[in-house]
Amino acid sequence: RGVQDTVTPFAVVLTANAVSAALSAVLVYGAHLGIRGSAIANALAQSASAVIFAAALARRGAHLRPSPRRMAVQLAAARDLGTRTLAFLVSFSVATAVAAHIGPVTVAAHQIAIQLWSFLALSLDALAIAAQALVGSAVGAGDVAAAKELVRRLVRWGLVTGTAVSVVLLAGTTLIPRLFTSDPAVLATVRSAWWYLALMQPAAAVVFVLDGVLIGAGDTAYLAAVTTGAGLLVYLPLALLAGAAGLGLGGVWFGLTCFVLVRLAACLVRMRGTRWWRRGMEAARAW
Repeated sequence: RGVQDTVTPFAVVLTANAVSAALSAVLVYGAHLGIRGSAIANALAQSASAVIFAAALARRGAHLRPSPRRMAVQLAAARDLGTRTLAFLVSFSVATAVAAHIGPVTVAAHQIAIQLWSFLALSLDALAIAAQALVGSAVGAGDVAAAKELVRRLVRWGLVTGTAVSVVLLAGTTLIPRLFTSDPAVLATVRSAWWYLALMQPAAAVVFVLDGVLIGAGDTAYLAAVTTGAGLLVYLPLALLAGAAGLGLGGVWFGLTCFVLVRLAACLVRMRGTRWWRRGMEAARAW
C-alpha cells in the first residue's frame, strides 16, 4: 500500500484466507487435528503471504537489508500507532464493561451497535489507506500543494461517504437491528445508541481520513497523543459517568460521540498548521 499498490495486497490476502480455510477443513476434519489443525493452516497461510510480499517488494527494488536508521524511524511510528491502538482498546473495553455492569440486555444492545461501528470503521478505513499512500507520497516528494489538495479531496469524499452511511442507518433504524436479534428488550435498548451511531458517521469518516493523512505524513506522535487524550480523558470518564449516574446505553454512546468529535477537532486544528507536513519531510530526509 505504501507504494500505491492496493491490488497486490488484496490478491495475496484473499488467496491466503482461501488457502487457510481449505487447509483448515482438511486438517481439522480430514486429519482430525482439531484446533491444532486450524493453527497449522493459519500459520502456513501467513508464512506463505510473508514470502510473497517480500518477493513483491524485492521485485520493486525495495531495500530488504536491515538499516538501523530506517528501523529507528519505523519503530518510532510503531510505538506511536501502538499507543493509539492501546488507547482505543482500553476505552472500548471499559465502555463494554460499563454496559455489562448495567445488565445483560444493555450489553447485548451495546454489542450490536459497537460491532456495526467497528464494521463501518473498517469499511471507511479504505479512505484512510488511500490518504496514507497518496499524501505520504506527496509529502515525501516535497509537494505540499499536492498534499493539501489531496487532503481537501479526501475529506470531501469522507464527508459524502459518511453522510450516505448515516442516511442508510437512519432509514434502517427498525430493520437493521432485527438482523442481529429478535429480543424485544434488546431492540428497545439499542435505539438509545442508534441515533448516536448514525449521526456521528460523517464526523467519523472525516476523522478516519485525517488519521490516514497524519499517518502518511509521519505525524504519528500527534495522532497517538490526540487519541490517547480523547480516549482516556473524554470517552473513558463519560462512559464511567454513564454507569454511575444511571444514564444507560445512551450515556455510553454519548461518550463515544464526544470521543469522535474531540479527535475531529484536534485533527482539523493540526491541518491548519504546517507541522504535520513538515514532520513528513523530516521523516523522508531521515529515510
